[in-house]
Amino acid sequence: MTTSVIGPGRPANLFELAAAIAAIPGMPPIQRAQAAAALIQPAQELLGAERRTAVYQATRTAPYRTVGEALGVTEATINVAISQAPGLIFQFRVDGTDEWLGDEPPAGIGYETGAIFFDPSDKTLPFAGRQLIVRYGPVDDGARTPSLYAYATVNNKRMRATQAVHDLLFTHRGAPRR
Repeated sequence: MTTSVIGPGRPANLFELAAAIAAIPGMPPIQRAQAAAALIQPAQELLGAERRTAVYQATRTAPYRTVGEALGVTEATINVAISQAPGLIFQFRVDGTDEWLGDEPPAGIGYETGAIFFDPSDKTLPFAGRQLIVRYGPVDDGARTPSLYAYATVNNKRMRATQAVHDLLFTHRGAPRR
């Protein structure tokens, strides 16, 4: 996307996308065509992420069958979609404290909170044996780098942590363990 067509960079969220779309009707025809073409892929990505987040959030308060009927798909389709939905633990804090550690969730992506008991084999790690409150949620591919090593089960869903969270949890005397 060029800066002369719709401004600097790609829209990073739905608000920026809406502003870019709203500017199109006032443009000359060639510039309108360029701007519209430049927004197709970002719109698909942002709206796809919004749909995945909304479906994920809907299943937190309504049965899969109800969500499926509202979207015109089967309960099994919703079940498969949710089980395959990418989700990462972005942040954590020790239960009873206020300091969140790790990454902020990407802008425009909803997150949930859950609890895990951190019980690694190395009991000398700083957070070993502690109840941790975690923030997690669905993300677009590539939005955050997941850790290749650790999984946690949060609210009956198995997911990985971001590399930053993994390194914080498995840091021993100031250096990440590999």
